[in-house]
Amino acid sequence: MTTYNEIAGRRVNFLSSDPTYVDTNSDGQVWYNSTTATLKSWLPTGAWRSAANMGTARYTLAAANAGTQTASLAFGGYITNPTGVTESFNGIAWTPVASMNTSKDYLAGTGTQTAALGFGGYNRPGVANSTESYNGTAWTTKATMNTARLQLAGAGTNTATIAFGGSPDTTISTNASESWNGTAWTNTPSLNTSRKNLSGSGIQTAALAIGGFVPPATFSAATESWNGSSWSTVNSLNTARQW
Repeated sequence: MTTYNEIAGRRVNFLSSDPTYVDTNSDGQVWYNSTTATLKSWLPTGAWRSAANMGTARYTLAAANAGTQTASLAFGGYITNPTGVTESFNGIAWTPVASMNTSKDYLAGTGTQTAALGFGGYNRPGVANSTESYNGTAWTTKATMNTARLQLAGAGTNTATIAFGGSPDTTISTNASESWNGTAWTNTPSLNTSRKNLSGSGIQTAALAIGGFVPPATFSAATESWNGSSWSTVNSLNTARQW
């Protein structure tokens, strides 16, 4: 009978605890955990697979950006008009939950599935400065943003968010930045590069503003880092792009 030693050219390691693997050289490793009396292997995978479709097809929607693969929240967007439809994902299926109070698209979202924040956007014909908070059951209207805008980005939680960039009138872009403390928005130092259709990640005191579009016709590769006090330009994307 073929053995692992014959296949891999080495014996199975006999260990008292599972090792910590940090690089691809560990792929395919096999060991025996003597503490749990278990034969184990390291076989990481990295592939996309189809999951359940959303209940409502739409675009230019937002999501709770701190959600997880098995606990996500999507809200707003555009069907034939702006919508406030909200759906919750449990890792298997999307379920309709309470809709936003204000229907809009091109908005931004932060937080988690049960503690989300939706802000800014476009409710046609007006640009929105409205803010709504989701507690896992219902949306509540909160204090408005200082700068009404759509196509913006954000990073953070339901009670500690930084919002930045966007467009105040669908044509030009803005470098405006403001911070949310769960009660009110406060203006903060502006982005170095004014842009819309950008992406954001991180938390309120350690965020990234990535890519975007600088009207009238320039895709942006700009990346900026926020430390809670100011924005600093850091290494650009390899490929300039928006959305």
